[in-house]
This record gives sequence, structure tokens and C-alpha cells, in this order.
Amino acid sequence: MNEHSMNDLIHNFLSKNKKETLFNEQKIVELWHKSMGNFIVSNTKSVKIKNGVLYVQIMNASLKFELMGRRTDIIKKLNEEMGLEVVKDILFF
Repeated sequence: MNEHSMNDLIHNFLSKNKKETLFNEQKIVELWHKSMGNFIVSNTKSVKIKNGVLYVQIMNASLKFELMGRRTDIIKKLNEEMGLEVVKDILFF
């Protein structure tokens, strides 16, 4: 079985079992840790997503302020990397 067929099988299984949203949300959390860079990730305490809102706990106050200003760009980047719109908003705390 090739990789494309396996991806289709997984996607179909998740769709039928109403787990696709949960799977996509987990992928976004993983994507945060892979794509945001070492400095941001090392200052991130927790990342959660619920109902399209990504909740990110940032330990550095000045970094949190900077990320709030870049929120729209970060949402766009994460959704583009996912290939679909999973994140609708980000709340930094």
C-alpha cells in the first residue's frame, strides 16, 4: 500500500468516526512546536486548541506582546501548513 492510499484510509476512518476535527487540532499543536522556532517554543509552556481557538501560554511577557501583534500572520501560517482552516483565533496568556 502506498503512502497516498494510507493517508486516504486514515482520513476516511477519521471522517466516519467524527474524529477528524480532533485529529486536525492535535496536528496544529504539533505544528506549533515544529514551525515556530526554537526561541518561541522554548518560551511556550502549553498549547491547547478548542473550537478553533489556539490557547498558547507564553512565559516571556515581551514575546507574548510581540506574538499578539503577529497573531493574524501566525494563524495564516499554521493553516497554510495544515492545508485547511483549523485555527480561527489565537489567545496568548
